[in-house]
Amino acid sequence: MTTFSSEEEINLIGLITSCPTDLCPRYYPSRVTKVHADGVELIYHILGLIYETWSSSFSDLLTDPAKPLPLEFIKCTTELQRAGIKFEKSVGCDSWLDSKFKNGVIKIPPLVVGLVTKSVFKNLIAYEEYKFDPRSNWKCVTDYVVFMDSLIKSSNDVKKLRHHQIIENWLGGDERVCAMFENLGKNVFFHSTKFCYSRVFKDVNICTKQQWNVWIAQWNIWIANLRRTYFKTPWSVISFMAAVALLLLTCIQTIFAILRCKSVPL
Repeated sequence: MTTFSSEEEINLIGLITSCPTDLCPRYYPSRVTKVHADGVELIYHILGLIYETWSSSFSDLLTDPAKPLPLEFIKCTTELQRAGIKFEKSVGCDSWLDSKFKNGVIKIPPLVVGLVTKSVFKNLIAYEEYKFDPRSNWKCVTDYVVFMDSLIKSSNDVKKLRHHQIIENWLGGDERVCAMFENLGKNVFFHSTKFCYSRVFKDVNICTKQQWNVWIAQWNIWIANLRRTYFKTPWSVISFMAAVALLLLTCIQTIFAILRCKSVPL
């Protein structure tokens, strides 16, 4: 049986986990020491080593809420931006899974999408499905795929995330990235009361509803001001309708005049 010194073990872990760095989720060297300290003897497969290295820093941050949060899915990137939500690349975080929402901004660590990304995700999802009970364990990678699949519903969503340097697309067309997450999001099993991004989803939905309420309130104020300024009396309403009718008649007359001119032979 071959044995290794502590330094050799760490170097071996680093060698294994850093191989697919450029084509997969970002590699964080600080996790090598953490995994080694927790005990390599508890990991029975290289896939488990990669999983622990990439996800343990995020799962360590998660805590069960006192009361389970109801899961309400968020809109896609395009619709969220229309509702006033902003997107930024997260910088300096310790995990590629650690997406946060604060002050109307969703901060997401960068993700490299390459030729082997889909395969890596499928294997990590299968590993979670095999090893973890979703009622008692966090399924970080599965939940991340659900999170990204919610944000990406079209190639335009991918384009917007690329613009913010959240996605680095090595696949080619943005539609291929969209198709990848759509495929990964099919038939995945996660627990709604133990979902890693339930707080993000809840806060985003609250913010978008508040934004819509603000716009509706502004619209109502504008209508009220319009009525108070221009429609105080029935005569002002009649005058407005007459002006609109006159404008429409003028437009119709102009159109007929243009058509008549075109029909006259030169």
